[in-house]
Amino acid sequence: MEDKFYSLDGILWLVDKYNDTATPICPKDKIGLSSEDVIPDWDGVGLYTTELKCEDCGKTFKLSRALYNEKKYLVEKIKSLDRKDYAIIDLDGIQTPVTKKEKIDPENGYFCTAQIRNSKRGPQVVIYAGKKGLKEKSQVLVMPKERRLSFDQTDINPADIFTKITAEFCDGTKHTIKGGKNEK
Repeated sequence: MEDKFYSLDGILWLVDKYNDTATPICPKDKIGLSSEDVIPDWDGVGLYTTELKCEDCGKTFKLSRALYNEKKYLVEKIKSLDRKDYAIIDLDGIQTPVTKKEKIDPENGYFCTAQIRNSKRGPQVVIYAGKKGLKEKSQVLVMPKERRLSFDQTDINPADIFTKITAEFCDGTKHTIKGGKNEK
């Protein structure tokens, strides 16, 4: 993974949005900045300090907020860049981002892909599954507004691929598709 630097308060920040961390870096020497604060956090830089120093060039940097809050703000700001383009749909009263297809690739010769999307009938979860190498697939549709689980009749019956699929909705309604002949 390539490091990405972000600039805030004249400091470069190395941000890991997946682990919610941000490391202050000297823009000149590209070395981590330190603090003389006596209460260090896990990476050795003080939580409540508002001043950081480069140990190589000696330059000090003044933060606009406490370091802990600066890190938290920066991570959230970077995450917001990803969130701004989300299309949001309502799934059982929960605002959910429309997803790209997520692929599950088991080693047993089958594939399974899931996607949340907005259709003419409202939001739905679509599960595609089939045997690798074959053009035919099963398409299972979960429709929260209708509290229903169904499948595309023109495709492979999901009971021929899955042992059981259950959709449970927030009102307690459950719908299940069971396979009778599949023991894989």
